[in-house]
Amino acid sequence: MKVLIDTNIIVDVALDREPFFAESDRILTLAEEGQIQGYISASTFSDLY
Repeated sequence: MKVLIDTNIIVDVALDREPFFAESDRILTLAEEGQIQGYISASTFSDLY
């Protein structure tokens, strides 16, 4: 399954934001384990900067 990962998912994990951290971490873990194909948009890099 292909999934577009929103910038907020990355921010939630990076900043340990509650109450979203657990779900966001699970999404990134699924992508890391290869259970989903995670994609981010090019604008995510500038948004995070």
